[in-house]
Amino acid sequence: MMRSCLMAEADDNSGSGALSQELDVNAALSRVGGQLDLLKQLAALFIDDYPNDLSQIAASLKEHDARQLERSAHRLKGSVANFGAPGLWALAAELERKGKTEDWFGVPELVSQLEERMDRMKQELLAL
Repeated sequence: MMRSCLMAEADDNSGSGALSQELDVNAALSRVGGQLDLLKQLAALFIDDYPNDLSQIAASLKEHDARQLERSAHRLKGSVANFGAPGLWALAAELERKGKTEDWFGVPELVSQLEERMDRMKQELLAL
């Protein structure tokens, strides 16, 4: 029931402050064998942990530490993939690529987008 409420809310793209879907609940559930309780446990761990990755990404930007950007974005990319979040995966992959190539152009905007969208995903995970 909660999943269908989340999906219905996420599908409302009227532009009036509607929640934009980051999380693919069906994909996330398939990764845990359909066990909603297990997904909720993994979501709780992720919610506790992902701010560390975001902090490391922000610090790498401030310090122009390309290697740290690459590592932190890679770690976050793997984590969001577990929840079926292709948009977030793509953002993290782009940040990882930029760290690997030491290309800082556009990184502040990507980091800002990532932080905003991670907040949305957090709300979706809390709604499970």
